[in-house]
Amino acid sequence: MRKKLVVLSGAGMSAESGLKTFRDADGLWEGHSIYAVATPEAWNRNPDLVNDFYNQRRKQLSEVTPNSAHLALASLEEEYEVIIITQNVDDLHERAGSSQVLHLHGELNKVRSIGPDQEADSLVVIGTSLHVYPAAGLVHEAPTYIPRFYITQRRITLDD
Repeated sequence: MRKKLVVLSGAGMSAESGLKTFRDADGLWEGHSIYAVATPEAWNRNPDLVNDFYNQRRKQLSEVTPNSAHLALASLEEEYEVIIITQNVDDLHERAGSSQVLHLHGELNKVRSIGPDQEADSLVVIGTSLHVYPAAGLVHEAPTYIPRFYITQRRITLDD
């Protein structure tokens, strides 16, 4: 039986492919309040604005491709059962070949998303500051005895 590897990815993963992130200085919220484009209340107030906002995101997504990190994670499926939990609403993990992806914040091209159970033999966290919940809380759901790897732009750390 193959070992199960759970990966938590954030905006930094997709930024490498050229997608703008929500938190960058020139991020997607610039010019829009988060409450104007990303809440049920925003939809009720101004569905045209919300639709336009997300249609722009879908257009940008159609212009980018998975990067080497997406491809590397997909290739790990040759040796591991890889489950990716992502904060990203894009489909770059799937387009790279990953077969088990859970989207915490939904998907641009789907109404809703579902995913696999969260048991793991190892946990890898890539491209996220772990400041945004519910994603930040997921690392506490993994068993305390498994190895955890945190990969940022500057370093790889092991939490043991």
